[in-house]
Amino acid sequence: MGLRREFFWRAIRTYFKIPLANKVERIVCQWTEADLAVDFTSLVGLPDASVNASEVLRKLSAGKVHPHSRGRPFTTHLIDVHDLLRAWKRPSVVALTGLCHSVYSTQQYPYGLRRYTERDLVRELVGDSVEKLVFLFCSHDRVHLYEQVLKLAKSGRKIPAEGLLLRNCLTGAEAIVPREVVSVLLFVHVADVIEQMEFFNFDFVFAMLSVADEAGNDICEVYDLLRSSGFEASKIKLEFDSNKGTFALFALASLSPEIREVKKVVRRFLDGSKVPTQRDIEIFSTLSLKHPYVIELKWLLLRYDFTLDADESDSLREEIRALYAVWGTTWAKRVFDKSPLLERMAMSGSRLNLRTE
Repeated sequence: MGLRREFFWRAIRTYFKIPLANKVERIVCQWTEADLAVDFTSLVGLPDASVNASEVLRKLSAGKVHPHSRGRPFTTHLIDVHDLLRAWKRPSVVALTGLCHSVYSTQQYPYGLRRYTERDLVRELVGDSVEKLVFLFCSHDRVHLYEQVLKLAKSGRKIPAEGLLLRNCLTGAEAIVPREVVSVLLFVHVADVIEQMEFFNFDFVFAMLSVADEAGNDICEVYDLLRSSGFEASKIKLEFDSNKGTFALFALASLSPEIREVKKVVRRFLDGSKVPTQRDIEIFSTLSLKHPYVIELKWLLLRYDFTLDADESDSLREEIRALYAVWGTTWAKRVFDKSPLLERMAMSGSRLNLRTE
């Protein structure tokens, strides 16, 4: 069965609230009190996961090759999610959870590197607490979580002190998941979506991050960037309805009219196949002022606005590099998949006019 058919099959089951695990599998997929009791104190001093990320995946995958987004291998996505969390200066426990976040099958993605019956093996590789986080990430109903988090964000609230009531998509059972665990899940969800999704939803990113920090401390530079650019959770119109199952995730592709206009401009000119007019360049400039968090708009200006003097070009180049350092990835994806050189040029602030093959 192809990946799209698998997605559809799982969506149908979630729509009718049919647990994804069969009756035999549900025994090993139950959430126990021990699973929910993640000992974060034991993770202090956890070795930097970036040192052994590839080795961990090599042992977990055991030669398995599964397809994933944009025609890439599944393991490429896992490593890139890990690297993104490291770029955001998340603790090693979060990065390592990101590396293994779909090591078991999830509500949406059907191909796990390991079965739920192989939790002991995963635990040997990443440790007890990280494995629990990975197990909870893989087995929870993400739409149910997103629905609750959007409501919290819009009302200006954080994760309640007692945690959130989450649903196990494999068994259908529900349990209160501790606040600190939910926070980790949210950071990994944001990285997961940003890493794989072409033109990801900025409102989703902002809402998830606005709730993710349970302590009220600095969250991450991505959140600070969006907040300073005028994002307000109370004004977000994005919604998720858990009654629709994973069909509700189509909402992620629903962009505001303003952002759809930005997407249209970026898609039209980014690969260099069309040369913008002076009017187009003026549009780049206007949109970049309104949406200063979109790297691609700034690069289009740098690439095509030859009225910029040397100081203006250098300043714009530094803005591009700084934005890329914050995001750790691009908003557009497929054009850069086709030409990694174009991505290196764009994110380093090159003005060379290159067309993709």
